[in-house]
Amino acid sequence: MAAEEFDMGILHVCGVLANIFADWSEQVRGVDAVVHLGGSPGVQGDEDPAYAHVPPNSDAWATILRSNVEGTRNIFEAAAQHNVRRVVYASRAGLLSPYPWTLFRSIELPIKPVGNYSCSKAMGEALSFSYASTHAMDVVVVRIGNYRPAREQLTHPHQLGNNGGLNRTLVLCTAAKLDTLALPNFFYATGRADCLQLFEKAISHQLPDTCSVGTNAEHGRHAVVFGVSGCERWKCYDLEHGRRVLGYWPTENADVAVEDIGKPPEMIGNDKPPLGSQPPSTAGASGFSSPQPPSL
Repeated sequence: MAAEEFDMGILHVCGVLANIFADWSEQVRGVDAVVHLGGSPGVQGDEDPAYAHVPPNSDAWATILRSNVEGTRNIFEAAAQHNVRRVVYASRAGLLSPYPWTLFRSIELPIKPVGNYSCSKAMGEALSFSYASTHAMDVVVVRIGNYRPAREQLTHPHQLGNNGGLNRTLVLCTAAKLDTLALPNFFYATGRADCLQLFEKAISHQLPDTCSVGTNAEHGRHAVVFGVSGCERWKCYDLEHGRRVLGYWPTENADVAVEDIGKPPEMIGNDKPPLGSQPPSTAGASGFSSPQPPSL
């Protein structure tokens, strides 16, 4: 367990998610918002160098269960017990990956989790709704697409921009005192990438009444948005929903060739398939919806 105070009221905490209720519960006392980005994809070090710290032959499901399910429940329980006003939960756009890439993705589409990692994210989304429904807590679920800190050019609408690779950190804050945090100044210091403006709004934007999941002050509000950037040629995700409930509208756009429209991300640019997912089927594709972006 390690905790470090940053400027402007930001508290950055690292710890074992499965133990976080016991280890970290007191540290959320008086905190207004928690951004939960932690978790495990269940990938071992011999499969992906990025996870070299995970021992080979480790039990991937046990790791996912401990970190992504028990750990996420512990985060929400600690937040609820200390009256945290908002929790932002990082889910994945890959919950919709079995649908054809020619299909316009909206929040109303039923999720189709494939693999243990996606199933754990589906459980996390269920927990997020449960806690928003039973506590005076607002929850924002961000279904992140494909994010790479050093990516210089977006090549698929599934990707979340990082301002041309200029920003090396997705978001620094794990917990924040919203009354004292100068959000615009903090995010200006690290750039205006889509990933940063998205999480800024997820922390601070007032959710509309349509997001209410209860009828009195003892219940909160719940919103699910896509964590992706824009794409002028290929309107794959319902970004208008994100602007409507969160005020998020991407400033970065993927440069997709016309002949690549409708292809899965692993067939475009240098992306690999999202962890824990299967290549989407194209059976039954009937053309993609391409609504025009709303005027700003």
